[in-house]
Amino acid sequence: MHYNGPKADYERVIHLLREIEFAKSQLAPHDTGHISTAISWMESRVASLTRKLDESPANDFENDRPPWRMAARREAQRNNNNSGIYPEEC
Repeated sequence: MHYNGPKADYERVIHLLREIEFAKSQLAPHDTGHISTAISWMESRVASLTRKLDESPANDFENDRPPWRMAARREAQRNNNNSGIYPEEC
């Protein structure tokens, strides 16, 4: 089964970051050029997926945003809200 869409892209980024971390732990002083090449490719893939997600309209998949984006949005709303009532507390 093939998954598309923003949610799948977020999951790809997360998995790629985990793989990059593991690959970096496997590097040695010599004979690991192939691992360095793989790390470089995965980092470029993460960058392209991140750009794609940043360029997508916010309203298309508001509920599929990752937690770190939702937290940033709530913080921005809290900073602009002078009423003392916060949506996440309701």
